[in-house]
Amino acid sequence: MRSMLAWCVAGVLALVATARVEGAFHLMQIEQVIGGVNGDVTAQAIMLRQRAFGQNLVNGTRLRAWDANGQNPVIVHTFVGNVANASAGSRILVCTPSFVAQTTPACVPDGLMTAPIPASYLAAGRLTFEDSFGTIYWSLSWGGANYTGPNTGAATNDMNGNFGPPYPFPLHPLVTDGAAALRFQGAFNALSTSNDVDYLPTAGPAVFFNNAGTMFTVNSAPATGRCCTPDENCQVLTQADCTLAGGTWTEAAACSPGVCAGGGDIGACCNGQVCTITTRAACEGAGHTFEGSASCTVDAPNNYVACCRANFDGVNGVQVSDIFAFLAAWFGGDSSADIDGENGVQVSDIFAFLSLWFAGCS
Repeated sequence: MRSMLAWCVAGVLALVATARVEGAFHLMQIEQVIGGVNGDVTAQAIMLRQRAFGQNLVNGTRLRAWDANGQNPVIVHTFVGNVANASAGSRILVCTPSFVAQTTPACVPDGLMTAPIPASYLAAGRLTFEDSFGTIYWSLSWGGANYTGPNTGAATNDMNGNFGPPYPFPLHPLVTDGAAALRFQGAFNALSTSNDVDYLPTAGPAVFFNNAGTMFTVNSAPATGRCCTPDENCQVLTQADCTLAGGTWTEAAACSPGVCAGGGDIGACCNGQVCTITTRAACEGAGHTFEGSASCTVDAPNNYVACCRANFDGVNGVQVSDIFAFLAAWFGGDSSADIDGENGVQVSDIFAFLSLWFAGCS
């Protein structure tokens, strides 16, 4: 009799232990998700947070991504073991292989994602944390009205079992710096209310933690700027890429494709009195006169200062004052007084200037 009673007690304890193992992950939140880093949608990470002590027995649980209609689920990660740290508030970090190099220091996750969230799901979709039977214990949906799927799950982390409405914007990109993540705003033991209230993008580069508590900061995109290559081609590149191309880099500057804006390579090109901004090579290749000014300033209707050399002082069109301004430059030997472009500043430049002055520009 005692033997039978002992076997019964042992059986009950085994069942309790099994229930403990299988049920020690219910109090879990999807704390933070990043759907891509600096334009790379294959660099993704998901950080879970334990809402109470002892929720580390996650073996067999999974994360699934769903499309905008709440259909076509994709398993992005299945846990094949438990994690060591069972403290309330501790994290569990999974990421794609390409995310590892996107943080400082290099990310050391608790597991590598089986598959990334499909790129087509990033505009509107859903991510769920669930057991192996598909019971949902936490849900995050995004895309606002573009997400039309369900938002329900178990009532463990949401008193009414309804996690909607969805967060109103796409999962990626969240902000222009490309290093932000979507983060749950509540404490580790907070219940979910609705995705549109609970989640907001991080103010700057996201910070992730693994189960051991190590911190990993997502790298911001390298600064870009204007890169002028030796062939006068202009591109917006990082400094490293510009140097690799043998170009000259200016931080945070822009340019028009194919046209550089540094080192005198771009400026006013005069086709008679018509002024355009282009490269020296393009201007002179077309048989026009390259003035080198950075702008085509209009002093009067159809009177471009750069292409109206008679308007020597650049003020109020062609006037007597331009003669005095020219003579001052001529007596000073200024190169601007070399009107005919031959043999430096000579007497011939006076006659060349007066000829332009009498002809006018407008």
